[in-house]
Amino acid sequence: KGQGGTLKSLTAREATALGRYQQWLTMPFDDWGFGQPFSPDCTRVLFAHRLYVLEGFSQDLPTGLERLEADVQAWRAAMGQAKSLPMKMLAATAVQDDASVASGLLNRTELDGPALARLSKMIRPLDQMELSIRWPMQSQFVLATKTVSAELKDDGHDRPWHASLAAAMRLPVQRRANAYAEYYEAANKAVAGGRYTNLPKVSNFVRTPP
Repeated sequence: KGQGGTLKSLTAREATALGRYQQWLTMPFDDWGFGQPFSPDCTRVLFAHRLYVLEGFSQDLPTGLERLEADVQAWRAAMGQAKSLPMKMLAATAVQDDASVASGLLNRTELDGPALARLSKMIRPLDQMELSIRWPMQSQFVLATKTVSAELKDDGHDRPWHASLAAAMRLPVQRRANAYAEYYEAANKAVAGGRYTNLPKVSNFVRTPP
């Protein structure tokens, strides 16, 4: 309210980004970031997402609700199917944004029954796939194991003597990686089974000497 001029200016300036964002909302989601070092431009994407919802409510309540509904559906789908940590956190932030808007709308007295029903669907509790970080954890693990050997062999920068000595040794990288993988698998099974107070300990799987 009272920011119509600013919003109109932003919308005109970001017309291309808004157009691409609206196009993305209608497309099937596929996360290509598994085990890769790159990340989406989260700041840019979140700006387009917020501007898209805000512009809808600046027109009228039905348009705002329609945009919010499309937005939260797309991001919840992305949250459930994300295979990389940056994408999971980006989707979680967008969903949190939409939930905050929906929460604010529920305090408005002019909402009718159909609008309330639409909002209630948007803010239903997250399901197991949306909450799970199994794929992002595996992605980070794959990325780390792909880079560790290269880092040990990299002599392009100065190292302390003890680091150089460790790099020259034949380290059991694969055995250690397998131990961490077993720990993550056990942790995932414990969480899936609701055993939050009895999670496995890293020390039971990865025995690191002093």
